[in-house]
Amino acid sequence: MRRCILLFCVLAMVFSGCSNNKPINTLKYIDGEIGTYVMGNINTEVVYIYTEYKNQSGVPAVPADFMDVKAYQNDTELEQLFFQKERINDYVQCNKVVLIGETVPVVWIFQRIDDSPVLIEMDTGKGTEKYTLRQGNSDGAGQE
Repeated sequence: MRRCILLFCVLAMVFSGCSNNKPINTLKYIDGEIGTYVMGNINTEVVYIYTEYKNQSGVPAVPADFMDVKAYQNDTELEQLFFQKERINDYVQCNKVVLIGETVPVVWIFQRIDDSPVLIEMDTGKGTEKYTLRQGNSDGAGQE
């Protein structure tokens, strides 16, 4: 009887994933930038969040579907933007497919509403991190 209980416990641990606590996908903050995106004659005030995305899910993945990145100004969530270009500043946009096992530089783009500081919240796959971007702060953000 003890053998059956032990076997059942081992099988339960294996199938529940208790033996592997490794995140499926991870996101690492690289830099943040407040700037302007030029589309023809139209200039759009934006926030760029530069990250490194690692796809370990076993399937091709779109980072925006797997990871949660949000930006706020004055307690208002900013609208996420997607442009037709595949790459922005040598980073793939977050709505593009990342193949299995790849680690790719990914940019998340948000539309600014004013010149106030921008609060960034991002799921890293290991927890939530927060950063603050300020106008003229081109070297990134301060982590909170």
